[in-house]
Amino acid sequence: MEAEGRVHRLFLEGEDLQGPEDLPLEDLAGLLEDLGGLLRAFAQGQSPETPATFSLVGLGKGSVALDVSAPQALNLEKGLFLPLSEGRYEALGLEVREAAYGLSKRLMAKDWTLKAHLEGKTKPLLGAAHPVPKPEPELVLEDTLTLYGEVIRLGGVEPKLDLRTPQGEYHIKASRERLKELQGTLYQAIGVRVRGRFAREKGGWRPLGSPELLEVLPYQGAGAREALEGLASLLGEAYRDVDPRAFVEKLRG
Repeated sequence: MEAEGRVHRLFLEGEDLQGPEDLPLEDLAGLLEDLGGLLRAFAQGQSPETPATFSLVGLGKGSVALDVSAPQALNLEKGLFLPLSEGRYEALGLEVREAAYGLSKRLMAKDWTLKAHLEGKTKPLLGAAHPVPKPEPELVLEDTLTLYGEVIRLGGVEPKLDLRTPQGEYHIKASRERLKELQGTLYQAIGVRVRGRFAREKGGWRPLGSPELLEVLPYQGAGAREALEGLASLLGEAYRDVDPRAFVEKLRG
C-alpha cells in the first residue's frame, strides 16, 4: 500500500551506527517518540485546527536512514529542517524549539546526529554535531487575560473556542457547559477572560498551549453604521452634510 503524504528521508549517524542492526529497539522507540513530538509541534504551529499524522514508512542503511511520511501541505524542509540546520531558532515557535532541544539532548547522550538532505547537501539538524541550545523565552507568565475578538470556531471532539483577535488567533479550551453560553455567537464579536501560560517573544505575548476559558464577558461590538454615527457626533462640522446611513449603504454597494 502506498503511504499517504510526502516521504522525507532523515539520516541518523554515529560512530557505532553502521546500519539499522546497530540500533536497539528501545533507542529507536525513544527517538521516534521525540521526533514525532517535534513534527507535531511544528504542524500545530502551522495549522492548529488540522491534526497531522506522521509515520515511519521505511528504515534502511545510510548509516540509519529513516523514511518519515508527513502531510503534503507541510513544508518541512523550508519551515523546520532549514532553520534547524542553519541555527535560525528564532524562526521557530517556543514549543518547536523545546521539542527540538529534547530530541537533541537524547541524540547527544548517544553521540548521534540527525541529518537531512537539503539544498543538494546532507546537513546536520540536531544532535552531537549540531546541538540545539536550551530555549529561553524573554519571560513566561501564568495569568488571566481578557480578549476581544471574533468567534471563528466552536466545539469539536475536544471542546474549544477559536477566537480571531487583532493580535492573532487564540485556541481556547472550554467545557461544554461554557460553550453553551456561546451558542449563536459564531462570526460575532465577543469578550472572554482566559487563564494560561504566556511567553513574551519579539515584543508580544504568545500563549503556550491552549488557554482555558474562565468567563464570557458582556460585550456588544458596534456595527459600521453605529461607529460612523458616533464619529459624526464627535467631529461635528466636518460631517455636517454626511448622512451616516446613506454613506454605509453606499460602501456596501
